[in-house]
Amino acid sequence: MVKEKNIEAVILNAIDSTVGLFSHAQELRQEARQAFLRTGLPENKSEEYKHTPITRLLNKNFSFDGQYATGEPGDVGIAGVDAYQMVFINGKYAPEHSTIDGADGVEIGNLSDAIAKGDQVALTHLGKHVNFQTDGFAAWNTAAWDNGAYIRVRENTILHKPVLIQHLNDASAGEVITVNRNLFVVGRSSEVTIIEKYDSK
Repeated sequence: MVKEKNIEAVILNAIDSTVGLFSHAQELRQEARQAFLRTGLPENKSEEYKHTPITRLLNKNFSFDGQYATGEPGDVGIAGVDAYQMVFINGKYAPEHSTIDGADGVEIGNLSDAIAKGDQVALTHLGKHVNFQTDGFAAWNTAAWDNGAYIRVRENTILHKPVLIQHLNDASAGEVITVNRNLFVVGRSSEVTIIEKYDSK
């Protein structure tokens, strides 16, 4: 008989491998780690997950051994759509496949870069719009994210092209686990259209 692993302990080990990233966000990430330690994964008694045996599914279908596929991009973009484009391959930002320049009054980039350099707007909003104290998935994400889209639109700015965030996941050579966090900060009297697209093989 195969002994069932303690999936929450395995996830906590995965969190600990990345929780030290981003010195400017250490307090928040450690707080989220403690929240996950306290809440764990949602149980069936939770209304949102009562029909989803999360622990059993993760035990059966996922490995957290860190051997993730590297992946290569497939088709990038959406035919006929002219957009600023951010591409993430297996969770990692791929600037060589992205086109994010040329928008006045708008910042588009990898959230990890903004946090690493101490962007005060990003730091002010990071972790403020999701309740990671009571949701185990939100706590996990807040403590362990490592890449993601950061879009800041200043006041009185209309972005006439959409921003396409495309996630390309290639699991053909091995399992892919991604922990991304997106942050969008839009000023007053401003407009932006954001499209998020997921492709996998």
